[in-house]
Amino acid sequence: PPARWRTSWIWLWGLSLSLAVSFSYSAVPAVLVIGLGSLIWWRQAAGKLWLSLVIGLGLWNLPTAVFELRHGFLLTHMLIFGPWIEQIPSTLISRWTDLAYYLVNWSAPMSWIKLTSLIWLGLVFYHWVKQLWQWRQWQQNQLLVKTKQTLKNYANLSPLFIWTAGWWLGTMVLTLILPVAVQAHYVFTLIVLSLASLVLLPSRLKWGLITLLVVGWLQPAKLNSYWQPARHSLAELTQCSAQICETVTEPTFVSNQAGAHSYHNAMEYQYLLRQAGCQLRDVANFPTSAQLMVVVLDDSVYEHNQTAFNELTLFGKSQVTQEIECGPKLKALVLKKP
Repeated sequence: PPARWRTSWIWLWGLSLSLAVSFSYSAVPAVLVIGLGSLIWWRQAAGKLWLSLVIGLGLWNLPTAVFELRHGFLLTHMLIFGPWIEQIPSTLISRWTDLAYYLVNWSAPMSWIKLTSLIWLGLVFYHWVKQLWQWRQWQQNQLLVKTKQTLKNYANLSPLFIWTAGWWLGTMVLTLILPVAVQAHYVFTLIVLSLASLVLLPSRLKWGLITLLVVGWLQPAKLNSYWQPARHSLAELTQCSAQICETVTEPTFVSNQAGAHSYHNAMEYQYLLRQAGCQLRDVANFPTSAQLMVVVLDDSVYEHNQTAFNELTLFGKSQVTQEIECGPKLKALVLKKP
């Protein structure tokens, strides 16, 4: 950013950073780095950024403060006196390993995604070091004589890139230093800053890297699979749901067993069955509120008392009472408690 920003822009930036922290504490390292960097870059004007950060945090968290006042500081009491979640043991090596895994899938076998990500991050780091070296040479040479090479080095400098890439690297270092285990969502700010650094690279390098990432991440060889039609149309699923609700008139739970994914909570069927008029109950929170469970089989095999997943465990012992055929590779089983 310019050494002299208008006050309105500094306040806008500070409020935006505080909003990011209010949404997710994973943005704290990035905000701390930019706050400390402002002390070096802006010096006296940095106070405006810090003030806007503090005011922004108070503004965005005002609803929480009102809730606390209305409910006798319930959240604060739970935080201090409630059961504490045991933190995962964390070391510098484990944090580095987790961060590398979430950024470039480090522990996985070499793949196009991993290779292109390593090239992308490596070239951004290389260009940042190169820019810092040219800046140092320019500062030394301009004190002696302004040669053509000195002027060329100055013309090639990009303070905005140096600032952004430095922000990215500083955030990464602080994330590693903090004694907190690295989670997957902690890399959001790192990915955003590294992509912003990529955009600020020289044109040839930038477009070369973007092309490489498109090939590595989107994998054109698999583009055909992106345009494959859905396994079942909405009309087919709606008709199947109506057929189930015509058969099952008592309160029921629903789960599913599919060949294309591993989850069994059947969120889509929870919606469709309610729309079709079923008396649907929540097995996760109220496992005794119904005596029936509908298991939707989507291109999969179900073996009673052999197939196991959490929803079936919560439901308990049962027997298959009905089978509803909805179409090719789509049917529903009705289970009933004894």
